[in-house]
Amino acid sequence: MLLEYIEQAFHYIALGEKKVAEMRQMLAGEVRIGAGDTLCKYILLPSLESFHDEHPAIKIKVTNRTTPESIALLKDGTIDFALVNLPLTDPQLEVKKVFEVHDSFFAGPRFEHVRGRRLSLEEILSLPLILLEESSNSRQYLNQFMQQKGYTLEPEIELGSLDLLVEFARIGLGVSCLTREFVDLEGSTLFEIDLVERIPPREIGIVKLKNVPLSEAASAFVHSFFFKGNE
Repeated sequence: MLLEYIEQAFHYIALGEKKVAEMRQMLAGEVRIGAGDTLCKYILLPSLESFHDEHPAIKIKVTNRTTPESIALLKDGTIDFALVNLPLTDPQLEVKKVFEVHDSFFAGPRFEHVRGRRLSLEEILSLPLILLEESSNSRQYLNQFMQQKGYTLEPEIELGSLDLLVEFARIGLGVSCLTREFVDLEGSTLFEIDLVERIPPREIGIVKLKNVPLSEAASAFVHSFFFKGNE
């Protein structure tokens, strides 16, 4: 009689042990990632491809959100970790820096007269500027840099994505502030404007909740991504 009652429990315990073993051997599991469109396209996508090739049984879920939105998803448990623009200060988060990127101003043929010249920040501000929206971390970083130099940014156009910044600059609607590492100038009519005072580099990082362990799958991805980013 006792066996009849506990036999099913033993069955579920055995299944549970099997599932745990599969997860530790990377034969099962899920990685839930938050990242903005630009970071997903230029940084995350190549790593996802190599990780999937190595661990095809692991499910991958990517949620495209801005850095502040990704942080909110992280705190409510919707994602395991996020790829974000730094700097970021939050006592609840653990941050690992993985890439260094450089912001600069780019223009199309309409602004050929500034090609080859070194422009001051004041000269840059006299041009029609196309910038990311205020809510983005990269825009806030640019704002802080300009404020430290005594200037206030007043863009003519604000957009929500890097790809649109590139296209608007290409057709001559203004000068865009872009991340150099994410702009392919080969065969493009865009050119980088040389600055007297260059914008200091900023960093891209992986963030997770402090004191909250990642799953085996998520931990393996972060480990591979971190070392790949520092090669």
